[in-house]
Amino acid sequence: RLRTLLPGSTGERVASVDRKSQALFGELYFKPVDTVELMGGVRWFDQEQDQYSNLIVPFLRSAIIGGPPGVQPSNPQSFDDVTFKGQITWKPLEHVLAYAQYAEGFRSGGVNAQITPNIPPSYEPDTATSTELGIKTNWMDRRLFANIYFYEFVWQNLQMGAAFTGQFNGMVNCTEQKDPAKSNGWEAEITYAATESITVGANYTGMN
Repeated sequence: RLRTLLPGSTGERVASVDRKSQALFGELYFKPVDTVELMGGVRWFDQEQDQYSNLIVPFLRSAIIGGPPGVQPSNPQSFDDVTFKGQITWKPLEHVLAYAQYAEGFRSGGVNAQITPNIPPSYEPDTATSTELGIKTNWMDRRLFANIYFYEFVWQNLQMGAAFTGQFNGMVNCTEQKDPAKSNGWEAEITYAATESITVGANYTGMN
């Protein structure tokens, strides 16, 4: 349980969040030829969340800040989804590996402590998709490694924190965006084992 007491006030709230989750997932691999490998994955999960909140004394002795004293109504939420992942790798040479990957992500929603009436009691899940293309290589009997990859992430219904008063925050979904949030870029890295005890490396990242 989380016990909150604002400095200089007589307000006190005891709160806790209960979370339950269950999931099933698996991956399958298949090699149609020696140099190519295919992978497919799936994940199902279900999550439940509820919050217990007991306002012992209203903040600043005001029922407006948090409502009347006592146990406040709960707002249980349940979220479930199925996400997928796929990857293809190609190894044209013993020391060269190229790959392409697609993956989906899911972050469950949750409940807010509704200390003031304008804080929403809950927020929705957000989802993401990522794509990645890359090449990994090694040279000089695996003393030199040189890799490069390109990626893009796309978020839908993005969760973010919002300030509702000067003291109280909550989570909301960024539904006002006309387009989903995106991030893309690339990274190159090189590592060289000069001796058994000395390794040097460098990397460069570009991001939008």
